[in-house]
Amino acid sequence: LRVEVEWVPVLLGAVFKAAGIPNVPMLALSPAKVAYAQQDMQDWLQFHNLKLTHSSHFPIRTVLALRAYLAQPSDALRMAIFKAAWQDDKNIADKEVLGKVISDAGFDAHTLLSRAQDADVKDKLKQTTSRALESGVFGVPSFQVNDGPVIFGQDRLSVVLDMLCGWTEDASIKSKL
Repeated sequence: LRVEVEWVPVLLGAVFKAAGIPNVPMLALSPAKVAYAQQDMQDWLQFHNLKLTHSSHFPIRTVLALRAYLAQPSDALRMAIFKAAWQDDKNIADKEVLGKVISDAGFDAHTLLSRAQDADVKDKLKQTTSRALESGVFGVPSFQVNDGPVIFGQDRLSVVLDMLCGWTEDASIKSKL
C-alpha cells in the first residue's frame, strides 16, 4: 500500500480558540482524567516502542518552527524539529535553539529563520490553519483520508489504516486490521 502523506502545520492555539477549547486542554480536566490520559499515552508509547518526553517548555510556542518548516518543507527538517521538542526537550520557541536544530539537520538556519518572517510564509501558516478548521479539525494529531471525515488522535491510527484499505463510514465491511 503506497500512501502520500501531506503534513499540514497549524497554529494549535488558533485551532483551540476556534473550537472553544482552553489553550492547555489538560488543565481543564479532572485529576482522574488527567492521570488516565497520561497513563494511556505512556501505554501507547510503550506498546509502539516510541519515546516522547513531556516538554519542560510546555506549552510550546511553535510559530517560528512552523514557519521555518513552511519556508522549506522537508521530512528531515520536520523530524528534527519534532525530535528536538518532544524527545530532546529543547526549547524550539527560542530562535537560537531552533537555529541550532535547523543547522544540525543540515539546513541553512539563517535563511530559514529569515524566510520565516516573510509575509508569504506567515500567510501560508494562516491558510493551513484555516484549511484545517474548515475541515473540522479541533486538535492534533488529526488525519483525513482523501475527503473523508477528520479522524482525531494517535490512538485512532487503526481507523485511518482501515480507511486507506477502503473502509468508509457507510460501508458494511468490517475492519481489515
